[in-house]
Amino acid sequence: MNLNNFSVTKAKIKKGNVVILRADFNVGVVGNKITDTFRIDQTVPTINYLVKKGAKVFIIAHIGDDGKSSLKPIHTYLNKKIKTEFITNFDFELDFDNLANKFAGAKPGSVMLLENIRKLDGEKIGDRKTRDALAKNFASLADVYINDAFSVSHRDHMSFTSLPKYLPSYFGLSFINEVTNLSKALNPKHPMLFLLGGFKFGTKIPVLKKFTKIADKYFVGGALANNYILAEGYNVGHSMIDTDYPISKTMLNDKNLIPVVDVVVYRNGAQKICALIDVQKTDVISDIGPATVDLLKVYIDEAKTILWNGPMGWYEKGFTKSSIEILKLLASRVKSKKATVIIGGGDTANLVHKVKMDNSFTFVSTAGGATLDFLAHGTLPGIEAILKSKK
Repeated sequence: MNLNNFSVTKAKIKKGNVVILRADFNVGVVGNKITDTFRIDQTVPTINYLVKKGAKVFIIAHIGDDGKSSLKPIHTYLNKKIKTEFITNFDFELDFDNLANKFAGAKPGSVMLLENIRKLDGEKIGDRKTRDALAKNFASLADVYINDAFSVSHRDHMSFTSLPKYLPSYFGLSFINEVTNLSKALNPKHPMLFLLGGFKFGTKIPVLKKFTKIADKYFVGGALANNYILAEGYNVGHSMIDTDYPISKTMLNDKNLIPVVDVVVYRNGAQKICALIDVQKTDVISDIGPATVDLLKVYIDEAKTILWNGPMGWYEKGFTKSSIEILKLLASRVKSKKATVIIGGGDTANLVHKVKMDNSFTFVSTAGGATLDFLAHGTLPGIEAILKSKK
């Protein structure tokens, strides 16, 4: 998908115009400290672009699912990061009714961040009429709408699907970058290798079905692999199983499926590498084993396009050894310019940041669920809303 004609760079933004920028600042915060700024940092180029244009930038975003968390830590971080370069005025606004007066007195090139948008009825909860009414209120304040929150654009919320009805609408720089790079996986250079990990088959079945047809070889690891191991007739002990998605013989016997050949189990308080036949009834499978990583290396070394979403081990419990080894193998392919490597968001991206390999791959997505939805369907509700507004 090519969205370059709908980029913020195509918007006719005049000095003093109010621009609503939908960002995704839904990041981890412990106390008042942000645990990972990657998602925020990706939106900074769009903010800087709008400020250089002399726009009055009105950022709306959310943090947390329920609307109870505050964006104050993000405000503090952004204020330090961009104020001295481009920002002439940075306010933290809570009073929606007073926004019009705020913008009337603001200088061109100023930025304002509204408190958590999910505090407002009609953003996430409410019928279409309620959401559209709220969107009209926002639109009355502004001249242009920019969506730079790819990672939430799989949601049918007011700030994604209603606002484009009432304002000239475009995509931010980070959003365009996401779509451009993820689209490379939909039209890959072959041979292509698809690596799928993590858990929750329900969210990953669509993308799995899609890429079993596109990829030349694919591998299913993480907790998802337990379903395959069980279907082969092996013991999985107390390992996580998604009982809603049993593995059929057709899936198990697919010639393009790369099998798990050994695993790391958690047994009596310690880790142990074992063949599938040696998994005991009290074991918990926590990672793929070294022989499986060696097998994957054969296909990694052959592939010209590699797409990976979801860690191969029990990420939440710190079982990341195999995933880190795979990251190193993939980084080597990129460094030697022999493959395009696209890393899906969520825990996989978090691990990339944790081991400081952000610049080692062709692309690392900011998104989790939105990445899966885009790869499965080739579009998102937030994309369709803007494209529809142009017709």
